[in-house]
Amino acid sequence: MPLFPPRHDLELMLLGGFDARLSGRPVDGIFYNKMRALLAYLAVEREQDHNREVLAGLLWSDNDPTTARGNLRRTLADLRRVLELPSGNVLFSAGKHTLRFVPNIYVDAMDFAGRTSAAAENQLHEERIIALYRGEFLSGLSLPDSPDFEDWLQMHREALHRRALALLEQLSNRYMHMGDYSKALQFALRYAEMEPWNEDALRRVMRLYALNGQNSSAIVQYEACCRLLKKELGALPNKETRHLAECIRNGELREESPDTGRSFDKALLNTAESEMQTVSKAIPQPSERRQVTVLYCELTPSAIDDPDEVMELLGLPQTRCTEIIRQFSGHIVQTHGGGLLAYFG
Repeated sequence: MPLFPPRHDLELMLLGGFDARLSGRPVDGIFYNKMRALLAYLAVEREQDHNREVLAGLLWSDNDPTTARGNLRRTLADLRRVLELPSGNVLFSAGKHTLRFVPNIYVDAMDFAGRTSAAAENQLHEERIIALYRGEFLSGLSLPDSPDFEDWLQMHREALHRRALALLEQLSNRYMHMGDYSKALQFALRYAEMEPWNEDALRRVMRLYALNGQNSSAIVQYEACCRLLKKELGALPNKETRHLAECIRNGELREESPDTGRSFDKALLNTAESEMQTVSKAIPQPSERRQVTVLYCELTPSAIDDPDEVMELLGLPQTRCTEIIRQFSGHIVQTHGGGLLAYFG
């Protein structure tokens, strides 16, 4: 199985923005958002025929059905003019009631999601794949007047974001276990950049800096996190993170596997891939929505100024709150100081 995907005359880059290229040169003419949205939707959801009325409602829900179908026809004609005519390829199979994308184009988001024939399972492939993730899916594109499309967009952004995190953690842990701390640090830093509130990610970066002989850089990273949490949440890093910082300051860090109980294994990475496929199968019903309830609570002891003493006192009640939230199927997003952020649904 080839390591690199086959070359295509026409390429669509949807990670980190929107970029269409023909024979390596930018395609002019895809200049309005509905045009980009229709092309991206059809290219990603290429495995099925799409009902024209559903597509029209997806992108022009604020128009009456007749106007919406007319907008769809004009947008499709614009895409054919700037893509099919210059390339000489047929990209859209159109019937009276349906529309389908002909898979004769390379789409980076499809490659990244593992939905191409080039999905070789090896380390070099994983590094090539994570390099594709230049930013969130269709970054900068927003259609506030098309809520169903926005739902589709956000679900794909979340699924691809999670896959990127899974790959970054897997690569970082693998290089760490190989003793290549400098290489592991590259992936750990990128993970932390994508998840600035994740203290597991912070500790991984701190530990790798220290194992690579860069104790001062580890402390700089820790202090930057302290400032961020203090400014945004009025909290301190948790006890485990503060203890690690103290060990690094004192030169007491031993060479051991970091957060082994928390690391993604191969099964979890496969779960991220299957989640991406599940999202894709679920999306063609653009009218489906789900409600999410967000909970934030903060525990604050009175008349205590010492941060370490505060954290000690909050440990037991915070653990109890976490147990209660999980009893009701809540998902803990993050805990900082005495604060807990969770969602249900």
